[in-house]
Amino acid sequence: YANLYRYDAKTGKLVYAGSFRITDIGQAMFGARRGEDFVVTVTDAKPQGDYIVVKGDTLWHIAAKYRIHLRDLVEANPQIINRDRIYIGDQIYLP
Repeated sequence: YANLYRYDAKTGKLVYAGSFRITDIGQAMFGARRGEDFVVTVTDAKPQGDYIVVKGDTLWHIAAKYRIHLRDLVEANPQIINRDRIYIGDQIYLP
């Protein structure tokens, strides 16, 4: 897996942004915005981690993006009271 982390200048920490399987020819593709700092790591297994909600996110889209069943994502995040309402900046645990 190629694992993408975004540098959060406010906290001075790396924030897990997602993982993608590396192809048989050694490639992985990420969508990234200009002006942000990123780090990519390579691991045998997909790491568990956190995701920070950005504009336009829904739990369904996050689950699909990381190939997680929506039910598993909801169960891993009991802090979410209403699964139809997540907010920019919310921290979502990726099981």
